[in-house]
Amino acid sequence: MSRAVLHRKFKQATTMSPIQFVKAMRLNTAAMKIAAGMNVSSAAMDVGYVSTSQFSRKFKRMYGPAPKQ
Repeated sequence: MSRAVLHRKFKQATTMSPIQFVKAMRLNTAAMKIAAGMNVSSAAMDVGYVSTSQFSRKFKRMYGPAPKQ
């Protein structure tokens, strides 16, 4: 299967591109860690974000409230 076909089939199945899916999974994992009591910067670093401010922007864009809320 070519990359283009994989990309198209993945998007049909999940309604998002593979990179959007990975980002959503990373943010979801971080949200669960924060809900379990981990601080925001540690959760961001655990899921691969180097910049806490970038993580906060992406988190707010996906979930609405800031991660500290």
